[in-house]
Amino acid sequence: MGKAFSHLEGIILDWAGTILDYGCLAPTNHFKEVFRNSGVNISEEEARSSVGSLKKDHLEHIFKIPRVHDEWLRIHGKEANQHDIDFMYSQFEHSLAKSLMECSTPIEGAKEFIDEIKAAGLKIGSSTGYPKEMLECIVEYAKKSGIELDAWVSPDMVSDYDRPYPFMIFKNMELLGLEDVRRVVKVGDTCADIKEAHNAGIIAIAKLDGSAELGFSEKSYGLADSWQKEEAYTRARDVFESCHADYIVKDFKELLDVLYQIDEQLS
Repeated sequence: MGKAFSHLEGIILDWAGTILDYGCLAPTNHFKEVFRNSGVNISEEEARSSVGSLKKDHLEHIFKIPRVHDEWLRIHGKEANQHDIDFMYSQFEHSLAKSLMECSTPIEGAKEFIDEIKAAGLKIGSSTGYPKEMLECIVEYAKKSGIELDAWVSPDMVSDYDRPYPFMIFKNMELLGLEDVRRVVKVGDTCADIKEAHNAGIIAIAKLDGSAELGFSEKSYGLADSWQKEEAYTRARDVFESCHADYIVKDFKELLDVLYQIDEQLS
């Protein structure tokens, strides 16, 4: 076990793409599926265009992409309306619910990292773009892999004020009894996570491995050439620098080192 934290009070983790579901593929794949079922094919980039946000907001954002909008109009002969959006979202929820166990596979090193920071005295909360009903299932599946956090909050637990609003962070702090925003860290894999942290006044850390921004599945990462990986890391770092992450780390080992560094700086 590492040394105890003396000054940091808590850490708030994102779920998909940060501690489980390498590449945050589950929502992306299901958005592609429901659009394909409607006769409109969307690209990986389009499916990821609003990753990290409340899933229904994410769906509505995809509809606003000019190419998707135009293709829907060409195929259906009319603009998408609220009925279309609600129907597709219900399909998305149904499809995703059947594969929640797949969404709950931990990213390598997640359990060991969580065990270590717990033992070192940090309280651990979490926020997500999943609705409460889905997150409850993910939390239960994660427990079967030995991952158990101290608190979790979904957007519908804070009146659907999703990221980048700071209210999921504040709710976590309430549940965990955390006193000082200056002594709390948020770790995530999207700019929505970083903006959420900034809006709450806490420290924002972006994690690269397994992230939505890196854009690999675990399998495709293993098959990628070194230059493809380097290009992806550079691109993801640029994204996180553009949204002003306080720290950018590669993996859980680097994250642990940075947490101890922050703890020392707070003394």
